[in-house]
Amino acid sequence: TPATILFMDIKGFTENCEKLGNDLDTLGLHLGSVMDCVVRELSRHDLIIDKFIGDAIMSFRGGPLCKGDPAENAYQVVRAALAGAKALKELNDPYFTRMKIGGASTSDCLIGAFGTSTRLSYTALGGGVNLAARLEPACGQCGTENLFCETTRDLCAARKDLVWRRWGRIRVHGKRLPVRVYEAFDRSELEDGAFIETFHRAVTAFEGKNFSAARTLFSEADRQRPEGDQPSRDYVLWCDELARSGAPQDWEPVMRTKK
Repeated sequence: TPATILFMDIKGFTENCEKLGNDLDTLGLHLGSVMDCVVRELSRHDLIIDKFIGDAIMSFRGGPLCKGDPAENAYQVVRAALAGAKALKELNDPYFTRMKIGGASTSDCLIGAFGTSTRLSYTALGGGVNLAARLEPACGQCGTENLFCETTRDLCAARKDLVWRRWGRIRVHGKRLPVRVYEAFDRSELEDGAFIETFHRAVTAFEGKNFSAARTLFSEADRQRPEGDQPSRDYVLWCDELARSGAPQDWEPVMRTKK
């Protein structure tokens, strides 16, 4: 069954738990407020809330309980992710303000009631779920606000209200081949999207092993974005490292992510 899966995980949760010490009542109050805020947006876009995993939310759109084709499912998931992140920012919680977001679309997802003879849960299973789960922490490692697979981007290609940044390729646990990943933006929220085109030119130079030109372009993309651009800064450091040590003979422009 086609579906698009979404994982959203609160940034800085462990750090803020330590700041709050043993004040579990305050922690529960703020966590509940944040979850309410985000889940409200997920539900508004007709996503199925699969489960809560500590401070993370797994949701998806697809299967018999959802209306729409794969393209509609992917689009609503991306819009829900952007809306959830925006609502959380506007909530202005003193402890939790941002989330790591990973999403993936698949054509062969198992959706239904699974479990044991005594307890069942309605959930989604399959490789697409595993990929979405890997892209959520990878989002933080890539310095992006969200990270989606190429299939999701392709399914949303006709939607003019979305703008996509091609980050590059990453290697995730459980996948033999690297995957191309993309960051989604709401076009109406972009003051100036020039940095995205510059970033794409920089990635092309980087993939061609022209690290000097890539570094210049990544630095330009960082300057073009009003609040600065973390992925560009990270790539600059990568370029500097490769310029110092040189690229091995079998080098690939692929970042290996951690689980």
